[in-house]
Amino acid sequence: MSGTRQAALLLHDLAPADCDWLLQQLDAAEASTLQALLQELQALGIPAERGLQAQLTPAAPAASALLAQASAAHMLEVLDEMPSGLLAAVLSLESWPWEAAWLARLAPARRDALLVQARPALAPAVAAALRAELQGALQARVAAAAAALPAPAARRPWWRRWTWQR
Repeated sequence: MSGTRQAALLLHDLAPADCDWLLQQLDAAEASTLQALLQELQALGIPAERGLQAQLTPAAPAASALLAQASAAHMLEVLDEMPSGLLAAVLSLESWPWEAAWLARLAPARRDALLVQARPALAPAVAAALRAELQGALQARVAAAAAALPAPAARRPWWRRWTWQR
């Protein structure tokens, strides 16, 4: 399906006032193309489905491998300065493998405040953005930790290790 047809389906899914506003934001050529496609959808009798956008956008992956394999210590560094509301949103994304160990490492007062707070239901776009931001922060922390490690000592070739030394 072309991008223009997909855009028309998504516009067809919106409330009429929102659709009109979006069409006004486009240049005349794009708006007229989309208007023609919208009229075609209406002429065919295709009903506006409010869940159509979710069906057309690809499903978010379960968890990126990096986030799923992160240790509680790494996540403690990444999530250290986040407010409790944002932490609750992170925990609501899914059941993380590091979650129990991470909660055990939190200060008792912060852990209790977080456990009492309700976990919000996030819109798919917000969840995807939050997941991407977490992954970026974790990658930066892992890269910084790897850069801080000392370089391995140069090893002598095997034939030099076996030579006689006085």
